[in-house]
Amino acid sequence: MLLHRFEERFRLLDSLIFARQASWEDSSVWSVEANDSLMVAQDTVLTPYDSALMELTHRRIKEFKGKTGLQLTGQYYHRFDHTVGFDEEDDPRAGYDDKIQVELRWYFLQSALFRRKGHIEEIRIKEEIERTANKKESFGISIYRQKENFRFLHDSLLSGILQHRVKNLELLSDANQYLLFSENMSSDELLKVLDEKAAAERLLSSLPEGFPVAGDFSCVETVSVHIDTTALINHIEESQEEMRMLSLRIKLLEQQESNTSYWDNCRLAPFVRYSYYTRYHDQNTSNFDAGLTFTIPLSGEACRRKKTLRAEQDVLSVERETIARRAMDQIRLRYMEIEQMNRSMEGEYRRLQELKDYLKLRQQAYANRIGEYSRLSRIKEYNIYLQSIEKLLEFQYRRNCLITDLQGLLADDTILRYCRTQPLSQAANRPSR
Repeated sequence: MLLHRFEERFRLLDSLIFARQASWEDSSVWSVEANDSLMVAQDTVLTPYDSALMELTHRRIKEFKGKTGLQLTGQYYHRFDHTVGFDEEDDPRAGYDDKIQVELRWYFLQSALFRRKGHIEEIRIKEEIERTANKKESFGISIYRQKENFRFLHDSLLSGILQHRVKNLELLSDANQYLLFSENMSSDELLKVLDEKAAAERLLSSLPEGFPVAGDFSCVETVSVHIDTTALINHIEESQEEMRMLSLRIKLLEQQESNTSYWDNCRLAPFVRYSYYTRYHDQNTSNFDAGLTFTIPLSGEACRRKKTLRAEQDVLSVERETIARRAMDQIRLRYMEIEQMNRSMEGEYRRLQELKDYLKLRQQAYANRIGEYSRLSRIKEYNIYLQSIEKLLEFQYRRNCLITDLQGLLADDTILRYCRTQPLSQAANRPSR
């Protein structure tokens, strides 16, 4: 019974490994480009938040344009004693019982007509800052989702491989137990098998359920990915989200500086005034007059405000340079880590090909054998091959996550634009260092 199970496993594994001569094009599932969710959303897509923000800006502009600078004031007086209370120069004929006065003033400097374009531009810059901040937050979420997608891809492939390795270990465990009970071997070997089987089962149980068993090992191909750091750094210096946010804040301060002037605190207003008097000793009368009122502050507040805004711009400029250096350091670190993963993948790929060639030779030797041979050793050989694929998968997953970290620096472009891919079948043929 055990011999029959061994032969069935050998036939199945041989069919999965040597069934066909696969090509690199057939194995896109292993490539970083297999999942196009690295591609960022286009700016032309109008989200509900964008629509709401545009409506808010429209309302803010209308609110600003509603500042007419017009001011209507009124007064009413009544005198209870007719013998006192006269207007200027104590003219007895100027006495009155009631006085009603209405005045219309136009504060031009406080209206929407004064520095109109500058204030509207300030509102639009604030909208762009809010849009950029929201885009940064939403894109951060998409990066986590991308890593989740890579994890799903990794788990699905790993689960399919692990299921085969666990079945091999189950068969190996049953065979060792049979030999132990037959007193043909010690328990040390069985303990090693059980330990390896328990570790594989723990790993398999940690993965989501429902993934199918792998149905093809004949094409285990992936790509090495190399980053064009020069082009990436040049692009990030112009468009990285944090630096873009700081650039917009600097632009806002520049606009606020431009909008700030000595006239902001001056109150200059032409006016028209109508007065109506009720008099106890004469006919009621009225008068209409016009004039100009002004209030001029005797301080340098506007000048000091401009200097404060310039100082804030200098602080943000220094902060922008700091963030730029930090982004460059992050790119260099991720580049070195990606290259390390590439080298690990290339080394594991070479080992995998050597194992595949070895299994091919062993398959021919087993087919031409005379007499019995160690089926336990043969099943272990297949497991070593499967473990090599698992390592290659792990290296690929870690490499892809590192690339996704770089995507986090790009909210307006895809990192794939700065990636150069090469099949490992070509990269692994380079002379090893």
